Amino acid sequence: MPEGDINLVDYNSTTAFWSFLIYCLVVIFVAVFFLFYASRVFAQLLSKLIRWFTWRHLKAYIEFESLQIAPLGGKILFKNFRYHSRNQSITVLHGFISFRYWLWNVRTEEDQDAAESKGGGVGAFDEDNCRINCHLVGLEWFMYNRTPAYDVLAATLGLNPDATPLDPTLKTTEQSTTVNLGSDGQDDASADSWFRRTLPVKIACETGSIIMGNTHLPSLLVASFPSAHGVYSATKTRSSLDKYKTVLLVTFETPSIDLKQNTDYNTNIVGRQTEAEALDSSWRKNSRSRPQRLFRPLKEAWRALFGVSRKEAEEWHGLPRYNQNVSHDNLDDKFADYAMVRNVLQCNELGMRYYTDVAGQVPDYSGSGHYEDYDLPPEWGMELIIDEAVISYGPWADRQRVEIQNFFFPNSFRTVDITPEALPGQDRIHAALQIMVTFSSTVTIKIPTQEKSKDWKYSDPEFQAAQGGKSMRPFGWLEFKADPGSMISVDIPMIYNADGYKNVVLVDLQNLKMTSSVNYAPIIDLKELKLVCQLQNPLIWNAQRDWDFEITLDSARLHILRDHITLFQDLSKDWTSGPAVDMAHFVPFKYEFDIKLPNFELFTYVNEHNIINEPTEMDENAFIIASGRTLDCKVVLPFLQYSPETTTISFDVE
Repeated sequence: MPEGDINLVDYNSTTAFWSFLIYCLVVIFVAVFFLFYASRVFAQLLSKLIRWFTWRHLKAYIEFESLQIAPLGGKILFKNFRYHSRNQSITVLHGFISFRYWLWNVRTEEDQDAAESKGGGVGAFDEDNCRINCHLVGLEWFMYNRTPAYDVLAATLGLNPDATPLDPTLKTTEQSTTVNLGSDGQDDASADSWFRRTLPVKIACETGSIIMGNTHLPSLLVASFPSAHGVYSATKTRSSLDKYKTVLLVTFETPSIDLKQNTDYNTNIVGRQTEAEALDSSWRKNSRSRPQRLFRPLKEAWRALFGVSRKEAEEWHGLPRYNQNVSHDNLDDKFADYAMVRNVLQCNELGMRYYTDVAGQVPDYSGSGHYEDYDLPPEWGMELIIDEAVISYGPWADRQRVEIQNFFFPNSFRTVDITPEALPGQDRIHAALQIMVTFSSTVTIKIPTQEKSKDWKYSDPEFQAAQGGKSMRPFGWLEFKADPGSMISVDIPMIYNADGYKNVVLVDLQNLKMTSSVNYAPIIDLKELKLVCQLQNPLIWNAQRDWDFEITLDSARLHILRDHITLFQDLSKDWTSGPAVDMAHFVPFKYEFDIKLPNFELFTYVNEHNIINEPTEMDENAFIIASGRTLDCKVVLPFLQYSPETTTISFDVE
């Protein structure tokens, strides 16, 4: 072999082969890691860093399963986002946040003001001109507690002196802050803030649900929707004293609101560990091996720095069983209510506009000058526009509403104080929460009820035998249908004066028709129904409450049967059923009804043998008709004593 020649089958060639193989394996490993696992590792590290701060300061658990950043496309993609706190849990299956830096012209606050001034209403905002776009798939927002309300309640009852008491008196300083309204420095600083410059933000969601409830409530309030889209933006306020107004415009496609049965319902408020959980915990404790005990200090140190234990933050894996119609044959008898309709709202589209003013400071008017908009408080409200709404709300649904409301808004049964007036230098106070519901198309309202007057019929053994012993008892119902343009308005004050506060409810239903389960024929047919409710609440919690109801039935045609009166009585009994209030929590009420019927006609049937085949046919029936230009009926229902032997009801008819 000539000198300098290389033998192809020597050690060097073998080394080159193995080196090439190792390089290939490393390249494959790195490629697989970056393609499938890099985003997961990055998400876990970032989640631990975020939890290191949020758990200590906010008691919030945040986690991403995977996170990927695409600088060229301006996107941040994530998967399985989880947020858990003491009060709520938010999970998102996957989604992305995009920053469209290539857009030259984006929506501004002036454009939003111009759109609102033209009367565009809900959904008039141009969503395509938003620089930031947030797209979510599989959103679930679960609200199971309201800790601030119970902290205030504990402070009011003297159980937690460190918490903020109910209606606290604002502390003032000797020196008041003087605000110079002639300078726009504060407005400029607010306009140049990073928060307002990021707005507007386009939001889109596919398949979402919002749940309220917990194990101590018999039903869960579930609002689900297949898709939703909207914009979160900022605009100018009506008063120059406030900073800016935040507006959330959202359109929900075919949403549904249901009262789902809570299969985890526990009547005991105080949480306790079940026997199965105790046995499982004992088994896990005794089954720990020696290596686990050796690595326990290292594991605890890692949790102390970057994470939380499973006991401190239980993961919420969703509520799929509450979004499905699953039958449970082994349910308790307390759910067997034949007038139970769980679907509360079903509609084709629901548009929501939620707005609130970021309050400014109260100026000092010791100097010269007068400002006309000083009396205009910051705005706070919500507007809903519902298309093709079908509402089912009866006594059973109202009882579930009371359970949920009492938990999330507990009553302190204590006297509240007058809201102090904000002093110069302090933030202005929102006067009221205004809620407006408008129906853009025909609305149907159903009231299912139990019929106590027919209990004898379904408890008869002969009737049950004739039906095979397994008959499903039908419930009674009332159905209202109104034309487009009907609306409901609610005004909830946030300021208490010497007389307390007054909730005002306005209902306006156009061309209302009411039918019933008696004969499926119209009972009332009228041009317009107006209902004004003034619900006065004094400062003293157990003082007398005077609630006034003014009802106007314009051009009403009433076809009344004796069975209709029985149905109304059954509805009243079902709505007022339930355990009686104990004497310690009794609150006296006085209800005053002012019912007005302009241009009314009352039809009562006097057919032979009381046989009525066609209730609405004038030629097929005999009537006694009472009509007139006006009918004014005033009724007073005083419930001023606890469990009285008799109650005097006064009425006046003109």
